[in-house]
Amino acid sequence: MTDLEKNCGCSARVEYSIDGVLTLTDFTPAYSFDWNVQDSTGTYTITARGVVEGKAEGLDSVIVTITH
Repeated sequence: MTDLEKNCGCSARVEYSIDGVLTLTDFTPAYSFDWNVQDSTGTYTITARGVVEGKAEGLDSVIVTITH
């Protein structure tokens, strides 16, 4: 159980998407996402959506270009 869950009874997660497609949902702090870009080339939008159930929500994104 995380401190957040103990203190407010909330569950939290971060949802990671690439070009609008949900790729991973992480329920464990420190939230992270590893992406193997070996077979990827081009420009992508990576979005992280943080959710604390019933309390808050946040969204951030970054555009990355991968060349080999």
